[in-house]
Amino acid sequence: MQLYRAEMPGPLKDNKMRPRIAETAKTLWLIYVLLTIACALALWFAGMPAFDAIGHSFATIAIGGFSTHDASVGYFNSPMINSIIAIFLLISGCNYGLHFSLLSGRSLKVYWRDPEFRMFIGVQLTLVIICTLVLWLHNVYGSVLTTLNQAFFQVVSMATTAGFTTDSIARWPLFLPVLLLCSAFIGGCAGSTGGGLKVIRILLLFKQGNRELKRLVHPNAVYSIKLGNRALPERILEAVWGFFSAYALVFIISMLAIIATGVDDFSAFASVVATLNNLGPGLGVVADNFATMNPVAKWILIANMLFGRLEVFTLLVLFTPHFLARITGVLVKTLILFSTRDGQTREIASFLASELKELGIDADTLNLNRTDVVEWHHYDRVVIGASIRYGHFHPAVDRFVKKASGIIAGAAGSILLC
Repeated sequence: MQLYRAEMPGPLKDNKMRPRIAETAKTLWLIYVLLTIACALALWFAGMPAFDAIGHSFATIAIGGFSTHDASVGYFNSPMINSIIAIFLLISGCNYGLHFSLLSGRSLKVYWRDPEFRMFIGVQLTLVIICTLVLWLHNVYGSVLTTLNQAFFQVVSMATTAGFTTDSIARWPLFLPVLLLCSAFIGGCAGSTGGGLKVIRILLLFKQGNRELKRLVHPNAVYSIKLGNRALPERILEAVWGFFSAYALVFIISMLAIIATGVDDFSAFASVVATLNNLGPGLGVVADNFATMNPVAKWILIANMLFGRLEVFTLLVLFTPHFLARITGVLVKTLILFSTRDGQTREIASFLASELKELGIDADTLNLNRTDVVEWHHYDRVVIGASIRYGHFHPAVDRFVKKASGIIAGAAGSILLC
């Protein structure tokens, strides 16, 4: 469940499609595969070669934005292909729970009843209208239909954080590229393959701001924030604000660090937006690619991509002292549980326990059951590490690993399950 919560994008992580996590995973796979096949077939029927259709369907449903050609989707120069990819990007940017509801026999009304979906579509529609009008007024493409098609595709691609391109938006009026880059902050819906902050978080931040304005007028009134007909607990709102604060902190630190490496401020801003939101294309020196960025800046941007994909907290928690202490304690407890018949291994465990004690950690007080042990797969590193610390390899190490491997092999080890 902890692994599911960590990987589930968005603040509402307890909403499961099925009672069991395994069933939920199978359902997600089914929806994902069906969408991928449908997208590939649609692109193929639109005239795209089979190989390209399969490749672009993978990148579209995953909202990855990779193309089989350097010119991206613009290589095909097809308004039909542009429209198909944009439509499937919108589908992939929705909460997959809504797709499951549709497959379960519910009507299409289930989408419009969802406030996050309404905001998601509203944002996309507003951006398309703005971009179409500005491009038409500046006569960038001439034809109204071509202008609408280009605006529709680029808006959906950027706002869902896919990053596909049909034309260089750097040649558009500057207002539009900056607007589209900022739209990536919103991203897709919770429970989708999109990046960004997620639509539902932005929606809840707006609702929270509206509630604070009401409290200023009526300080004694009690207002609850609702999502649809459901009143949200304060814990979710606190989590949203916590995530927003951590996200903003990572963004500011990353941008300042990249500027410190010698990159101009506009390119630094664009590169952090592109990587932290898992967008891809940026502006300035990273409008086409990141080849001109210096090595230090590239490492910072690599970290940003991890922060964005894992939603900040999942990565930050790895570096907290309490979490590191808990990992060490779990490893020691694991060793003790599997070494009840081996004196030498118990000696290693005692040594590790004493090392922990010097750090102020009592391994015996950690609540660890056999399930936790089975789900942890890094135990052997500590055993071997302790053996090296002793100055030689104990024969008990080999016996210990062989004895435990049958139980632990194949288990989904994850530090989040400890």
